[in-house]
Amino acid sequence: MTRVDAVRIKGLAGRKDLTDLQLDPKLNVIFGYNGCGKTSLLKIIHSALKSDATYIRRTPFLSAEVTFWSHNNEKHVVRSTTKADPATQRQVMVETDEGELLQVSTADMVGSPEAPVWVSESDGSRGYKHSYLPISRLVPDLRMTGPPRRQSNMSDEAELDRLFARHLEQVWQRYTNQLFSQVLHRQDSGIGDILESVFFSRRTSTESNLDTQAAFAVVLAFLRRQGSSVRSATIKRFRERYEGSAFLPLVVANIERLERDVQALVLQPGIVITAR
Repeated sequence: MTRVDAVRIKGLAGRKDLTDLQLDPKLNVIFGYNGCGKTSLLKIIHSALKSDATYIRRTPFLSAEVTFWSHNNEKHVVRSTTKADPATQRQVMVETDEGELLQVSTADMVGSPEAPVWVSESDGSRGYKHSYLPISRLVPDLRMTGPPRRQSNMSDEAELDRLFARHLEQVWQRYTNQLFSQVLHRQDSGIGDILESVFFSRRTSTESNLDTQAAFAVVLAFLRRQGSSVRSATIKRFRERYEGSAFLPLVVANIERLERDVQALVLQPGIVITAR
């Protein structure tokens, strides 16, 4: 899991001041007038996480630095990039597939020595898994090997909204499927731990430190989440079995750990959605 902590951008969308953001680890809302740089900011973060500067060749900024925390590597990663001085960029005329002539900068073309690249302080050029939904709503995730192409002129706002809704559903479906798979895997391994503690238990330092009342509440909540009615469950019957047992504290400890891990998965940062 990766957490973006800070972004510093010079010249974002033509700004003269430095854009310096310290991001909240849970949720960030970015708002502003059209053209103020919201899309450019997200593109820069997306590009830095992928370590692929082709996404920002035409993004208006001068330099950028993105700092994020890698939970897998347990360290901060800082990536930075600087664009060529616009005054020194060469302009060329290119012909599109439709036969139209466009004037583009050589820095916009893949492989150009003027094209921006991400420089990382500690982890090379690996990409970090994340989800990105462009707020421009129809930006194909394509690697261009030549000059940029113009998108088709779709003026039907209702159609744009339908396409955006379908894209959003796909992103959300991928996220929920991934989360469900992670939770299911953790539940399977957790139930295995619980059964192992029942059949092959030995007293260990991992036993639960909960008192009888708290242990009863943990077990009752767990059984109810598994769909059990637990109609015969009473604190009296639980105390008779739990107190003095050689293995039930270990069972409760495994249930505690399983519930804590599943809760952490459900509450982990997911996708951030911003509106145009």
